[in-house]
Amino acid sequence: MRLIEEFKRAWTTFGGVKREIGWQVIPVTSFKNVGLMAGLAAPGSREAVFFNFSDAILPRPELLPSGKGFSLEYVEMEGRYWIVLTRSQEGITDLYISMLENLFKLLDELHDNSGNSLIQIFLDRVSAWQDFMSAGQKHLGIESQTGLYGELLFLKAIIDFGFKDEAVKNWDGPLRGLQDFHIGFGAVEVKSTVSQDGFIAKINSLEQLSDSTFSPIFLVGQKLSTSAGGISLPTLIESIRDGLRDEPALKNNFDTRLMRSGYLDAHSSIYDRPLHLIESLMFEIDSQFPKLTPECVSPHIRSARYEVDISAIASKKLDMNEILNRLGVNK
Repeated sequence: MRLIEEFKRAWTTFGGVKREIGWQVIPVTSFKNVGLMAGLAAPGSREAVFFNFSDAILPRPELLPSGKGFSLEYVEMEGRYWIVLTRSQEGITDLYISMLENLFKLLDELHDNSGNSLIQIFLDRVSAWQDFMSAGQKHLGIESQTGLYGELLFLKAIIDFGFKDEAVKNWDGPLRGLQDFHIGFGAVEVKSTVSQDGFIAKINSLEQLSDSTFSPIFLVGQKLSTSAGGISLPTLIESIRDGLRDEPALKNNFDTRLMRSGYLDAHSSIYDRPLHLIESLMFEIDSQFPKLTPECVSPHIRSARYEVDISAIASKKLDMNEILNRLGVNK
C-alpha cells in the first residue's frame, strides 16, 4: 500500500472524534532515519504529518519555511520534537497530498542519508514547495514551458559532456539567478523561441548581460519548433533524471530546482507539446554584442528591459566545447 494511502486511512479514523483544540496522532510506517505520524489539528480538522529526524540538530523555529497552503512548526510529543507539516485552512487538499507524495518519495530515495543531511534536504524541498504555492499558478504557461525546455536542453548538453555536478549545481535560473547558469569563471544566459520569424531575445535587466560580476558571459539562443518528431517537456526531464539515477543526491538537487521553476510532475500530462531543437545560436557577450548594461548607459537609468533580435547578429560559430573551456570547465 502506498504510504499516502496509509495517511488517508489514518485521517479518516479521526473523523468520529471531535476536539476543540489540540492534536490527534497515529504512528504510521516510517523511514530508516525518519519517524512518521499522521495527525489531525483542531480546530478545523486540518490534516498533518509529523516528521522526526533521527540524531538531527533542528534549525531555529523562525528558519522553518511556511507557505500558502501549509504551515511548518515544532511540536513536542512523546519526549521528542517533531516537525509538523499541516494543511492550512485555505489549503487545497489535492495540492497538499501532491506535496506529501513528493516528500515521501524524496525521503525514500535518500533513506541512507544521516539525519542532519536529510533534514536540510527536506527543508530545501519544502521551501521549493513554498515558492511553487506562493506563485499562485496551477501550471506553466506556454512561454514558461518554452524557456524551461531551452534551459534543460543546455543542462543536458553539459551532462552529455560528462559534467553532471556542474550542470545541476550551477543551474541558477530557478533560484532567481541573474543568469541561468553560473559555471566556472563566468555565466550563460539561455533564451528560447518557437517563432520561425527571427529570434527576439528578451533581456530582463541592465545587469543580465553585464560582465561586472561574472566573466565571460555567453548567450545561447535555443531555436525550437513544434513537430511530431520532437519530444515533450516531461520526456526531456525523464531523460535527464535517467542520467542522474546513480546519484540520488544530485537527482534530488535537480528535482528541487525543477520545482522552483514551477514544474510539478502531477501536471506532466498537460505538457504534451513535442519540441525539436532546430539550432543553438551561441554568442559571447563582448564589446561588439548589442546590449544595455550599467557600464554603457547613463547612471540616471536605473533599470530597463529590452529585446535583441539575435537572428540578425553574426554568430562567431561557438560550440559547447569552446564555451565550457572558456568558462574553465574541463576534464
